[in-house]
Amino acid sequence: MKKYVLSFVVLVYCILVPNLYAQAEVLPEYFGLEAPGADPVRFTPHVLNDLGDLVPTNPEMSPDYQHFFFSLVDSKNPDSPVMTIMYSHRGKNGWSKPVEADFLKQKGFNMAEPFFSRDGKKLYFQSNRPPGKPIWNVKAFVSELKNGQFSKPEYVPINDEDQGVWYPFPAKDGSIYFSSNLKDRVGRTDLYKASKDSNGKYTKISNLGSVLNTEHTEWDPYLNNEENRLIFVSDKPGGFGKVDVYMSELDENKQWSKAINLGKPINSELYDTAAKLSPDGRFLFFQRIINNKEVIFWVDFNLYLKKYAFL
Repeated sequence: MKKYVLSFVVLVYCILVPNLYAQAEVLPEYFGLEAPGADPVRFTPHVLNDLGDLVPTNPEMSPDYQHFFFSLVDSKNPDSPVMTIMYSHRGKNGWSKPVEADFLKQKGFNMAEPFFSRDGKKLYFQSNRPPGKPIWNVKAFVSELKNGQFSKPEYVPINDEDQGVWYPFPAKDGSIYFSSNLKDRVGRTDLYKASKDSNGKYTKISNLGSVLNTEHTEWDPYLNNEENRLIFVSDKPGGFGKVDVYMSELDENKQWSKAINLGKPINSELYDTAAKLSPDGRFLFFQRIINNKEVIFWVDFNLYLKKYAFL
């Protein structure tokens, strides 16, 4: 009998002790933070500290993990917020203190929502500088990264009308996914794709259709690396909160399927927006408005999908 009891004790020890002493995965490329698991946690790198009343949003990491951008919002006046883009660089001594990205700035105008191209050679963002108009008629701009330096931003001529181009996400083929309130919209704002012609000009703007767009508001489109999943947010009825994160997948006919709600705990009873993936596709970042401030969360996306039965 003692032999069986001893064997049982050894078995329990072998199972429990390694877990008790298992070390968390530390990510140097993410400021030394511990990797999140299947449940979302706050994204709290030191570069987002000491910002006072200013609110960091839209984190964007370069594919080589050397450049980190984020939007910074002064929301004291919600009807006329001041938005800019901040920048940190990874060197031999770690990440630099973030500073305003003056190389992207045009004095007197907002800029926000930075996105790297897949190869890391271009940085897209939105701004209400000309030909846009303050506050919300924003347009897409792009800066090229050459020899470690970002070029002066150039206007991306997707839409010259009075409607804005929000959340300009670049696909592999150079097309731009964005949200807008163009005249052919289904709801208040819709999801769109701007495609290039053989001369490299954006001559075709396609509404992504009523499978995704509703009579309500859809925005913040983002593609995974394989470009077979489209993540976006919507305030349509039937969600968990005021705004929820959804995901659609390409079907066998290369058409977007009916979107599924990504459920709790990514979604909550609050506003959950601006979902985007890390360069390797492992982590999903999103924002939640808590006490009138946007808070950035992140989660291991594949672990989340498995745990909550999406895979």
